[in-house]
Amino acid sequence: MQHLQPNATLQGGKYRIERVLGQGGFGITYLAVQTSLNRYVAIKELFIGGSGQAINDRRGNQVVVTNSANQASFNQQKEKFKKEALRLANLNHPNLVKVHEFFEDNGTAYYVMDYIEGESLRTKLNREGCLSESLVLKYMQQLLPALDTAHRQSIWHLDIKPENILVDRNGHITLIDFGASKHIEPNSTLTTSLVLAYTPGYCPPELLDLSNENPEYYIQAIKDIGPWTDIYALGATMYNLLSDYLPPSKRRLEKEGRNAFVYPNNVSSSTQDLIIWMMKPSKEDRPQSSVDIQRLQNQIQEEDEKTLFTNNQNVNNDYLYHTKKLLERIYSHNYDGVYGFSEGLANVKREGLNGFIDTEGKEVIPCIYDNVDEFSEGLAAVEKNGAWGFVDTEGKEVIPCIYDNVDEFSEGLAAIEKNGAWGYINKRGKDVIPCIFSIAGSFSEGYSSVRKDGFFGVIDKNGKEILPFLFDNVGPFIEGVMYISKAWKYGFINGKGDEIIPCVYDEVGSFNNGFAPVRNRFKWGMINKKGKEIVPCNYEEIEYCVEHLVKVKKDGKVGLINDRGLEIVSCIYDYIGDFFDNIAVVRKEWEYGYIDKSGHEVITCRFDFANDFNNGFAIIKKGKRFGRIDKNGNTYFAR
Repeated sequence: MQHLQPNATLQGGKYRIERVLGQGGFGITYLAVQTSLNRYVAIKELFIGGSGQAINDRRGNQVVVTNSANQASFNQQKEKFKKEALRLANLNHPNLVKVHEFFEDNGTAYYVMDYIEGESLRTKLNREGCLSESLVLKYMQQLLPALDTAHRQSIWHLDIKPENILVDRNGHITLIDFGASKHIEPNSTLTTSLVLAYTPGYCPPELLDLSNENPEYYIQAIKDIGPWTDIYALGATMYNLLSDYLPPSKRRLEKEGRNAFVYPNNVSSSTQDLIIWMMKPSKEDRPQSSVDIQRLQNQIQEEDEKTLFTNNQNVNNDYLYHTKKLLERIYSHNYDGVYGFSEGLANVKREGLNGFIDTEGKEVIPCIYDNVDEFSEGLAAVEKNGAWGFVDTEGKEVIPCIYDNVDEFSEGLAAIEKNGAWGYINKRGKDVIPCIFSIAGSFSEGYSSVRKDGFFGVIDKNGKEILPFLFDNVGPFIEGVMYISKAWKYGFINGKGDEIIPCVYDEVGSFNNGFAPVRNRFKWGMINKKGKEIVPCNYEEIEYCVEHLVKVKKDGKVGLINDRGLEIVSCIYDYIGDFFDNIAVVRKEWEYGYIDKSGHEVITCRFDFANDFNNGFAIIKKGKRFGRIDKNGNTYFAR
């Protein structure tokens, strides 16, 4: 028996257990009756279970520590459990779960919460399918002020997803399960564990690598946690509720942009744009607070972008027309959804199974696979009955589904996993490099990083060891060089294994056009391949942008420099987007405009919202009206 049984009592009969509501690795939540008031409450009990890792066991109602070696760990978790209760008790908002009491009993700790009589949004989604846009926005209007209340006390939830949002019969929303939450004061030292609840699709990119063993990485991670962390997960939740699809991965977001998202026909472009903004891979590009989103939502009028185009004859509609016709052909086949195109084919899903269509909407590979990946080098990974293989663009299964896991093809080879170890196959399915590695990367410029016995090395396409297994981390070969890490300091080697730039940096990025970003003492700069510091380490953030332009941040503001370190745009903007059609969105004091690659503000910051350019036009919003703008600054609003 690993939980309290019905009719068990706590606090000398003050509470009577009815049944278990939920159970996780660190606690059990019960439905109970508060006998003095004859009302239902929810009670969370600290109970650390888990196969092979249990700290607690139960003897009758008593919770005991499995052995003396675990006592210190249990005491530490009990203290954290108490802090969690205190944090929640101090959060006063109608859409946040309310804690009323903390006590110790049965050798462990408990806290008492309001019982929410309803269901999770995950249960609602599973029962009803995609939720309507108006309903999801209604839920958002309740959640955003609740999140703002928590964030103002420097409390980050860190596990927002449909499972952790309850809705009652009146449509009232409650955010629950702050078990993964963190309380981190601005500019504080690291006094809390950064072990996170990682839920695929909902965890933002900046927190995906917190398994890094470098202590300095954890200290730096404090700066990566903030309102934007929960905002990403909330955007992912919105997308899941609207589409019934798992939110796209970091790789898909970076590679496909807005094409990584698939929506039913009736989701407005303004809501799609909001979700894309909330789920930007870079935390700086997202809304920086719940208030940011509320401000935008208050401006959004439910207006269909298609109506805007069809009512305005001044805008060239060819691209939209052909896209609409393609979508009509796709949905006429009763697909549940369609993903982005790669190598002329797009993944479609019907009744939970996946296949591919071409650009005319013809189904060239039937929906028979449990999962698929995008095409790379003419082949796509597919999963059937729990095993992976590859199909070609005609649907022929050229490599049978016999592997535990696979990666996409790169330079003619793909990493595959068998019996917990990784190796490589060629496009004929022949084993080229045996499965002896714990991690295997993709080949780039003839080399790949692999891990064995806890350390990284580098091999060539014949499996020959080019770099010994001595490194904490190594990156891909790009422009003839690869970054390496020794004792958690980074440098670079060339294709011969020569250390051309010594391991003296705290963090580095890959080379691009002969330059790479480097970080020392939390400040970023840029070096060339001779190790010369072209841009001094003076910036809070640095990101290669396009051609010879680099985005930098100083004193919380963003600007542009070139790869010689010369200032192109002063750090005066709150946000600079990526360049599309040679123009980038900028935001200054909550007004949006556009700059060109010379740094000129070609369209002044005067709009309440603006999106990226696409085929010569961009979406804008002024007041309550959505419209389009061309590259000359001419605007077109619906009448």
